Amino acid sequence: MKLLAFVVFAVLSVVNAGTIQYLNGLEGVIEGRQLDAAPVGNLSASAPANLLDNPASFGSIALDLQSIAQNGVTAANNASLLLHVQNAIDIGLIIVKDGPVLISSIINIINNASPSNGIAVVNAIQTLILDVATLIDPDPKVCRRQGVGRGVGQIAVAQCLHNEEEYGGLCYPKCKEGYEAVGCCICRKIGCSGVRGAVDIGVSCTKPPAYGRGVGYVAWQQSQCEAENPQGCEMYGAMWYPKCSANFHSVGCCICSPDCPAGTIDDGAFCRKDSYGRGVGVIRLGCPAGLELSGLLCYPPCAADQVGVGPVCWSRCYNPTGVECGLFCTSTVATCVGSTVEIIGDAAKISLSLVALDFTGALNTLVQVGGKYISMEKCKGSVCDE
Repeated sequence: MKLLAFVVFAVLSVVNAGTIQYLNGLEGVIEGRQLDAAPVGNLSASAPANLLDNPASFGSIALDLQSIAQNGVTAANNASLLLHVQNAIDIGLIIVKDGPVLISSIINIINNASPSNGIAVVNAIQTLILDVATLIDPDPKVCRRQGVGRGVGQIAVAQCLHNEEEYGGLCYPKCKEGYEAVGCCICRKIGCSGVRGAVDIGVSCTKPPAYGRGVGYVAWQQSQCEAENPQGCEMYGAMWYPKCSANFHSVGCCICSPDCPAGTIDDGAFCRKDSYGRGVGVIRLGCPAGLELSGLLCYPPCAADQVGVGPVCWSRCYNPTGVECGLFCTSTVATCVGSTVEIIGDAAKISLSLVALDFTGALNTLVQVGGKYISMEKCKGSVCDE
C-alpha cells in the first residue's frame, strides 16, 4: 500500500550505532545547510513481531507532521523529522530499497523549499514517499474521538514568585528598596532624598533656587574676601569669590547652583533620577485549586480516561484503535499518517494526522487508506466499530 504521507517513529532504543553515525552527519541540516547524504552503517535492527499492534511502541507521530504544516520548518521539527524517518527505516516500519537516498531526498526538499511554507514541504515529502516506500496495515481501523464539554473556562492569572510582581500578565523582579516600578520594565528612584526646595516631577527633581556670589574681589583683596565670608574664598580667573554654601557648587564665576540629591544625575536645570531596567517579564500563568491550565484558560480536570484540550475532554485511544492520531484513533501509525479524509465543503483531502483536536470543520465519514475506503465511526471506549 503506497503511503500518502511519511511515517516518523520515535523508538530510540532500537537505533543502532550506524544510525547514530549517520544522523550525526545531518547536523548541518539543522542549521539550514545543503548536505550530501552520508553513508549509513549496518541498519539491521528488527522490530518485534507485534510492533504494529503495540501502540505503546509509537511516539507522537502526528506531532512532526502538524508542527511542519502549522509552523513551517524549524531546527527542532527538522531534526525530529529526520530522526523519526530514519528510526522507521531501521525497524522496517518504512520499507524502501535505499534508505540513504530517501533521507537525502527529504533533506533536499527541506533545503530547497521556503521554511515558512510547511504545507508545501509536507506535500513534497508525501509525494516522495508515495514513489519509494511501502508499508502495510492488513486490517486498518479508524474512529473519531468523542468529546465532552467542560465549560467556557476561566482566565488564567499570573502566579508570580515572592520576589516578583505582576504587570500586564507577566512577572517581573521587584524593584530594590528605595525604587519604584515605572510601567513594566523600569525601576526608578523614589523621591528627591529629602532635599529642601527640590520638587519631585517624576523622571527628575527640580533644583532649589541658585544664588549669586557677587562681583568678586581683585587679586590683592584675598584677605578682605576671607574676612567678609567665613566659609572661605576661592579664586576663579584673576578674581576671588566666596565659596558656595554647603550643598551648593560654583557654576562659572558668579553662580552657586544646588547639588543634586544622592541617586540623581545633574542635567543642568534638573536632577535626573537614577533608574535601571528589570528585564523581560516571565509568563507564570496558573489556575485556582481544582482547575487545570489549557492554553490561557482554566478548566475542571478531565476524567482519567480522557485528555483535555481547551473546553473539551477527548476520549483516549484503546485497542484495537490504540494509536492517538490527532482527532482520531487508528489501529497503527501506518493508518494514522497514510490515510486521508475529505473536508466537507472543500475539495481538499487531508492526512488524518494533520487534523488536530481543536478542528471545528465537518469531515466525511469515509477514510481513504491507500486504495481502500473504510467507514469511520465514533470511538467507543476500548472498542471501535468499523
